Amino acid sequence: MDVPISSYTINLILQYISPPSQLINPIPSNLLSHSLQQRHILLDISPDQPTTYLSWPSLGRDRAIQHLESLQMPLNELVPDFLVGYTVDPEHAYAHVHVKPTGEDGLRLVFEWDGQDSWKYHDSNVMPFPPGTHPSLTDAIAAATMSTPESSGENRDKSEHDDDDSDDNDYWNSYGTEDKGMQFPPPTSKGESDASEDAYWAQYASVQGTADSTIPSPVHKTARKLQSVSGRASRFP
Repeated sequence: MDVPISSYTINLILQYISPPSQLINPIPSNLLSHSLQQRHILLDISPDQPTTYLSWPSLGRDRAIQHLESLQMPLNELVPDFLVGYTVDPEHAYAHVHVKPTGEDGLRLVFEWDGQDSWKYHDSNVMPFPPGTHPSLTDAIAAATMSTPESSGENRDKSEHDDDDSDDNDYWNSYGTEDKGMQFPPPTSKGESDASEDAYWAQYASVQGTADSTIPSPVHKTARKLQSVSGRASRFP
C-alpha cells in the first residue's frame, strides 16, 4: 500500500475547493476527514459558507481562502509544485501540502489519514509547516515512536488554531477528536534527499508536534498504539 499522499489525491480535492466562491454542492463525504464531516453536521455549516466549510478556526484561514480563490492556472499544472510534510502522533497522522505557486507563506492543505487506506481532506491554512513536521511519513512515525510519554493519557492533542469564530463550538476547534486510532505497516528505508531539501527541512528537525499544534504534544504509549509504516516513503509527489 502506498501510504504517503499522492498528487492525485491533492489535485482531486483542489478540483472541488478552488475557487471556493464557486463551491455550491457539498464535497463528497468520502473525500473528507471524519472530524470535518462532524463539524459540518453539528454546526450546520454549508458550502455557501466556504471559509467555515473548508477551514477550521485559525488566524490564517481567511488568507488560505484567498489563496484558493487566486489559483487561476489549470489545476493539473500544479502537480510538480507541491511540497509535502507529515506529522504523526499515536492516534492521528496528517499530510501537510504546500501549494508552492501561492508563495513561501502561501496555501497549506491538510489531509488526515483515515486509519484504513487513504488520506482525507481536513483543512486549508497557510504556511509554514507546524513544528515537528517531517519530509517523509516514515520519519514522522519514527519520531513519534521514539518520543517519551509525559503523561498517562489524560491530555489529548489539540490543534494550533486560535478560535476567532465565536459561533463555533470549542470542541470542534480541535483536530481528530473522534479518530479511532492509527495502524501502519512496517517501515522501509527512505531514499537520500538532495542538499536543497535537507536545508529546507533542517528548520523543522528539532521540534516535535502534531497536526497543526504550535505547542509540542505528549505522545501516548507509542510502542503499543502505533505500528510501523510499510511501502515507499515518498518525500515529495
